[in-house]
Amino acid sequence: MNKRNRFFKILFAVAAIIAVTVACGGGSGLATDNGALRIVADPTIQLLDSNGILSSCGVPYTIEYLGSVEMKLKVQDYSTSNPGDVDVFWAASPIWLPGSFVVNKTPIMGSYVVFGVNPNIASQFGWNPVNGVYFNNIMQASNSRALSLGIASASQDDAAANFNLAGLTALKGTGEPLYAEDLGNPAITDPMKTFYSNVSLGSNHSGDLATKFVADQLSGNPQLNSFVLPEAMAISVNQQLTAKGASPMTVFYVKDAVGLQSFTMGYTKDSSDAKQESFNTLVKCLTSADTQKKLQNLGFRAGGVGMKIENPNTSVFNPAWGFDGTAEYLTVNLPKFPVIETALNTYQLAWKKPSCTVYVLDFSPSMDPDGRAQLLAAMKLLLGPDAAKYTLQTGQNDSTYAVTFADRILSQYSVSGNDAASLYAETPADQLRYAPNDAKKENPLNPYDANSLFGKIYYEPFGNATDIYGSVVYGLQLAVQNCRADQLPAVVFLTDGERTAGPKYSYLKDFVNDNNLQIRVYAILMGDADEGVLAEITALTKAGEPCDGRTGEDALVRCFRNIRGSN
Repeated sequence: MNKRNRFFKILFAVAAIIAVTVACGGGSGLATDNGALRIVADPTIQLLDSNGILSSCGVPYTIEYLGSVEMKLKVQDYSTSNPGDVDVFWAASPIWLPGSFVVNKTPIMGSYVVFGVNPNIASQFGWNPVNGVYFNNIMQASNSRALSLGIASASQDDAAANFNLAGLTALKGTGEPLYAEDLGNPAITDPMKTFYSNVSLGSNHSGDLATKFVADQLSGNPQLNSFVLPEAMAISVNQQLTAKGASPMTVFYVKDAVGLQSFTMGYTKDSSDAKQESFNTLVKCLTSADTQKKLQNLGFRAGGVGMKIENPNTSVFNPAWGFDGTAEYLTVNLPKFPVIETALNTYQLAWKKPSCTVYVLDFSPSMDPDGRAQLLAAMKLLLGPDAAKYTLQTGQNDSTYAVTFADRILSQYSVSGNDAASLYAETPADQLRYAPNDAKKENPLNPYDANSLFGKIYYEPFGNATDIYGSVVYGLQLAVQNCRADQLPAVVFLTDGERTAGPKYSYLKDFVNDNNLQIRVYAILMGDADEGVLAEITALTKAGEPCDGRTGEDALVRCFRNIRGSN
């Protein structure tokens, strides 16, 4: 990427990059130890890499970008079985580096989590940055339906998770951190659930949310008037809005609910002396006065005493927008990690705005055998018990539809809520059946309960051809007709994209435009996918690029994190 790109263009592009490997100094990836420092980092760190800050430190490195949940899982897995292919983890917050596997944890720069709102709404409620706002003020505005809020998923995004924990702590009202019993207290949890029910736009990552927010504001008919973002991204949003002649948002540091990203890095406890020396050299460079000044100019808190910045650049920390680089705010005390995990899982299951998701599944002949196997692996991950591992669970107020198609719609299934047996169930051992030639009984004919949603998908027979566009329209119609007003709708299309029957693209395009549909159609590549066909569909519905789910569980997790984070 061109290092001279404007800050906001680079920052927003980060949202689409969940796992990218970049090499410096001759590195070729994390698996090979050629002496370079092998780093796993939060996607926001790509901003530093793209601006040459990492390479200027003179330490050879390779870098892989992972989302917060994936990084946490990797740290936990490596704590028990370390393959030795990572030297450094660099997280947005230390909550994603649990345990003692990562040592010498060092914060590099900071970013408060802030609330931004249209100036007219701020005036309506008598808010101004000098006096500030409290979390209860935001709750009251949200409950009055005055806010059309954009916020990323607290179960996927660090800034949103920080805001969630800070808000719960504010609702507790004692100044103490959250305890496990607090998450069962309706006086704390019910207001938070109500707050999330009023969210207008979600996302899997704050960078993606910022991109969508700016696009909305520049659309000529903006639907949003507020956001929760890291301070650096909020600065970037206002820079881009004003550059296009649009009104900037007024930004507030929520007095009793200030979250903080500290972008903490540390090395693995089994690192060699040489790797520890490289780590120390990199940290020394990143915390030097010259580098910290560069980080300030990118919108981060760096180089000052604590979080204060001496003589901040007011074109970055613009006081007219509500930013105050000279101020230091009291942040909430984070709870212990098991409480954090419980809070984020409860958010996914019960607090977040409910989802209404229509899965349109390709059972045409071209999907046999690889495409079908990949499709079943994807749906098993999403509907089965492993969904909880990645906080991808179906919520108690969600609606899930599955539509199978070939040259026509084959079947339609639905589940309301998240009853485990309704979504996924294996056949009891005493009811398994085997083919006569399966003497060892290794391959049961009926491994899954046919009454569960996954079982119905598993036993679906193939059709005769592939109607791509007619099937997508059917999925959109299903969402329009069945998704409730309190749900976030989406269509997820799993296919190889090889159209052999049915209407052409114009049929879908006309349907979307004539009905002014705002429902996104996400595409996950299966089999020998025609990415061009699917990219055309996702672009039409503003769902980003198709996601490649063909390379295994890690790829599928990234695809579903993007989708589930957004709806």
